[in-house]
Amino acid sequence: MGILIKNPEAERAVRELAELTGESLTTAVEVAVKERLEAKRAAAPRHKPRSVAEMDAITWKYLTPEARAGLIPPITKADFDEINEIPGLDDE
Repeated sequence: MGILIKNPEAERAVRELAELTGESLTTAVEVAVKERLEAKRAAAPRHKPRSVAEMDAITWKYLTPEARAGLIPPITKADFDEINEIPGLDDE
């Protein structure tokens, strides 16, 4: 699979880089892209895991008024299994 560079300035820069490093055009592009990707990934913000309190607040936000009032009993594993029963799937 090839890449066609139609921008003369970009092609000139790649050729200059390859000449300065003694690498092939392909290797020069590959190394340059990998280095830039690594730098961008390192600078990208990381997802901070949410605390239990934050997750509780999010859950509370989407609960119905009945559930908030405790009128709906919590679901048990047996309830969950019954709701999600897949016909033909045997328990092992």
